[in-house]
Amino acid sequence: MPTNELAELALECGIPQTVVEQITRDGYDSPALFRACFHTAESLDRKLKQWLESEIDTDSDEFSTAPITGRMRMLWMKCMDDNVPEKPYSASHNDTLTDRLAWTDLPPPKLSPVAITKLKAKFKADYPGELLNHQTCPCARLLSQVAEQCKPDSVFEWISWKNILSEDQWSKQQESKSTKAFKPGAALLASAIIEDTPQMIENETQGSPLQIAKVLEIRRNSYVLHGVAHLGPWKQLDAKMMDLYATKYGDQSGLRPPNIQEFISADREIWEGIFQLVNEESWSLDDAIQEYSHAREDIPTLLMARPKPLKGKFKGGGKFRFEPYGKGKEKNDKGKGKFKGGKGKGSTPQNWAKSFADASGAQKEFCFRFHTSGCSFKNCKFAHLCPVMNKDGVPCLKAHRAKITLPTLCVLDYPVKRATSWRPNSAILKVNWYAVHHWPKIIVQILIQRKCYQIQ
Repeated sequence: MPTNELAELALECGIPQTVVEQITRDGYDSPALFRACFHTAESLDRKLKQWLESEIDTDSDEFSTAPITGRMRMLWMKCMDDNVPEKPYSASHNDTLTDRLAWTDLPPPKLSPVAITKLKAKFKADYPGELLNHQTCPCARLLSQVAEQCKPDSVFEWISWKNILSEDQWSKQQESKSTKAFKPGAALLASAIIEDTPQMIENETQGSPLQIAKVLEIRRNSYVLHGVAHLGPWKQLDAKMMDLYATKYGDQSGLRPPNIQEFISADREIWEGIFQLVNEESWSLDDAIQEYSHAREDIPTLLMARPKPLKGKFKGGGKFRFEPYGKGKEKNDKGKGKFKGGKGKGSTPQNWAKSFADASGAQKEFCFRFHTSGCSFKNCKFAHLCPVMNKDGVPCLKAHRAKITLPTLCVLDYPVKRATSWRPNSAILKVNWYAVHHWPKIIVQILIQRKCYQIQ
C-alpha cells in the first residue's frame, strides 16, 4: 500500500508495486522532492536504469521506448506540473464564485417571467377573493429574494423596508433611472459591475398608516406567493400591529402611539424572532406566526404607548434652568430673566435691580442665581447682595437672599409688624409690593387666604 504522496501518484501512473517500493526506500516520498532531485530528463534516465533493472533489460535499445520507462517519465512530468510555490490555503481551484464572495451580498437568481406568472396563477386560485394587481404584487427582485430564502438549504431573514417594492414602484423607478444623463468612462464600468437596485424612496411612507399597511401587504404577498405560509394568520398578525400603531390617545392621557422609526424597529425584532423559530427550532412559518400573534406578548410590548414629551409652561424646549439674561414678552417683564430655551413669563421681578455702583463707583451686577436656585460657584464674579429696590429706587444691598427678607417698610408712617401678629379679623393693611415680596412665601399665602391685606 502507498505510504506517501509520491507513491500514490506512481500507482496512478501504472508503475509496478515493486518499483514504487524501491523508490520509497531510496527516500523519495513527495512530488516536490522528486522534482527537485531530477530537474532534467537526463538525470532521471540515469536513475531509471537502477530502478527498472529487475523489470526490463536496461542495456537494450528498447529501454528508452519501453512502456514502463514511459510511465516513469509520466510520473516525473506530473511532478514537474505541480511546480508551484507552496503557500497557505486561501481558495482552491474547486471553489465556486459564491464561496469566494461569501462576504459579499450577491443578487439572488432572477425568476423568469414564466415562473412569476405561475406563482400569480396559483395565488389567485388559492385566494380568489384577494386583489393582486401592480400595486400589491411584489416586484421581480423581491420575489427572487424570497425564493432564495425558501430553498431547503437557506434561512429566512428580515428584509429591509427599502427593498419592499411593488411592481408599480419598481417600474416607476426603472423609468426614472432611464431618464438620467449618460455617464461614460468609469461610471459606466461601475454600473456594469455593481448592481443598482431600485429602493423605496426615503420617507416615502412618512408614517402614514395607509402606506405602512401597503408595505406589509406587499411583503406578505411575496411569501404567500411561494406557498411557505397561509395568508390568513399573516393578515391577523399585520392587523394586530397596525391596530397598535394607529391607536389614538386623548390629550389628557399624556400618551402617544409609536412613530414610524419605532414601528420599523419593532417589526424587525418581531420577524427576527419568528424566523428564529423557523430556522433554529424547525417550526413551520404558520406556527411561528400564530405563536407571536396569540401566545406571546412581544407585539403589544414593542408597540405599546409611549409618553408624550412634557410641554412646559414656558415656550421653548430648553432646560429648566433660571437664566437672568434675555428679554421676556410679558407686559411687566422688563428684566431679562427666563427659563433657558425660550421666551416667556419666567423673568425676574420688576423691582429687582440689575446692577449697582460700589464704593469705587464701578458698576457690578447682582447674582440672580444666588436668589433663585442657589449659586454653587466659589469665586462668583457677581454680587451676592439683595437686589430688591425700595420706594426710592435704591437696591437693598444687604447680604441676604431676596426671598427671606422680613418687611421693613411702613404704611402711613406706622411700622409693619410680623404677619403672624395680626389676627384674621383685623383691619386690611395696605402695603406695596416691596414689603410683600420680602415676606416669607408661607406668610404671604396665609395673609391672602385670610384677606388681611391688599397689594397696592
